[in-house]
Amino acid sequence: MFFTAIFPEELLEAVVKCIISNVDTVCIEPKMTTFNRWRYANKDLISFSVANRKVRRICLPFLFACVKIEAGKDSGRLAYQCTANEAFALAIRSLHLLSSSEPEDNSTLCLLLPHLRNLSQINMGSSRVTLNIPLLTAINSNPVSTIIVPSLAHFDTALLKAELRPSDLTKIVFFPTVFCNDNDYSEVEKYLMFGVRVNHLYVKATALLYGSFGGRKFTGLRELHINLDASPIAVSWLSDFAHGHPLLKKISFSRYSVRGAMHRDAILPFIKPFVEEVGDEGEIKGFAITRVDPGSEVVAKGPFREWYITGLYIRISKWSAGRILNLAHTFFPRIEIFTMHLPRSTVADELIDSLRVFSSLRVVGFLRPFRLLAFSNQAPLPEPPSHVEVESAIIQYTSRIAQHIPTIEGFFINGLRVGRGRNFLKGWLFVKGIDECQIQAVGSLRHQVRLFRRTERIRALNPDSSPPLGSPPLYTNDFALPFYI
Repeated sequence: MFFTAIFPEELLEAVVKCIISNVDTVCIEPKMTTFNRWRYANKDLISFSVANRKVRRICLPFLFACVKIEAGKDSGRLAYQCTANEAFALAIRSLHLLSSSEPEDNSTLCLLLPHLRNLSQINMGSSRVTLNIPLLTAINSNPVSTIIVPSLAHFDTALLKAELRPSDLTKIVFFPTVFCNDNDYSEVEKYLMFGVRVNHLYVKATALLYGSFGGRKFTGLRELHINLDASPIAVSWLSDFAHGHPLLKKISFSRYSVRGAMHRDAILPFIKPFVEEVGDEGEIKGFAITRVDPGSEVVAKGPFREWYITGLYIRISKWSAGRILNLAHTFFPRIEIFTMHLPRSTVADELIDSLRVFSSLRVVGFLRPFRLLAFSNQAPLPEPPSHVEVESAIIQYTSRIAQHIPTIEGFFINGLRVGRGRNFLKGWLFVKGIDECQIQAVGSLRHQVRLFRRTERIRALNPDSSPPLGSPPLYTNDFALPFYI
């Protein structure tokens, strides 16, 4: 790449930005921050950055925008590197802390932060770092705007005993925030009064939605997820709650357990007409409503006219030439995320024709989609299709869908059977333009031994059992739930 030496820097910067903007995983992680998008571009950027020193210098801010360290042993070494190379230090925008086998001393982290003058985000992650007064002072003295804290265990118990001001914790964001009972809210409330933000809230017990829930305030709340397993709920709280949270954009309702649909009497007014029309031909597993943008024209009537269905997960028990999908389009023409568990009688070509009418569709999810592949129509084979063959077949099929739906961005695949026993493939396939005429689904699915781990089943049956510090959240669309809404 010697020719890059003669190119002007403006052109090389444009090439780098093009590489960043074409990161394949952007479409499948809609909540991904800019810095995390850069992290996924490292593989392509590294190849480009070795061309010469000029290109390396231009790539530097993107190559090291996201840094992960073990909080115990790496903080001091990173501080040394930042002291020796100021350009490297200024490139770091996001710092993710991992657990360490060594003692995690906050003092080295406090010494590191002054070097990171362009830092925008710190994720406490799986580390055992505790947010105490010295660390809080260092954070508030740094330009960093967001500290992601996944658990109350990260807070020093002595913090609340200090004389905190109402704005001292405004940089702290709880993510995720899980409420199983009133005690969970009481614990979080202690920090909310000092400015802690809650971007995503997950309510695991519907009993919490009664009483004073509508009047509770969660600064910065953007998404609310409600588990409908426990008992039927009303939505009388929604108007007051939404009014008190102007940033709230999306509310998801789901049934956590794998078997059985939502209780029929728990179906909310947003989706009740569709359920009555579908009858026994399908089971609603989950749905999501989205708030209209401020200033947009509201054509619906009633107390919930601000909300419309954008996500749906359904288990279809009987395939009738796509009737259920046609009904879904009639009732919910603005669906963006549609996840399906299809019956064995599904006709793959008819499914594609049925999906073509959805003009806003961005993500399609398939649970156990082996029946859509050509293998399921063949005579029993001496050996089951291999991992590579099954992955190739699902990529080929999803590519056909993508070629007919211009708005599609990605596919979420879960429980795709491969080989013998309880072996499955799971993951994301994203849509990419190969050339001006060809669109294809690409990606790599990860292998898993079971559809759900035993520990996840235990936690699903026992909502009061809290996950240990640092473990992945159980309710995220990409992890434990078999659907994506």
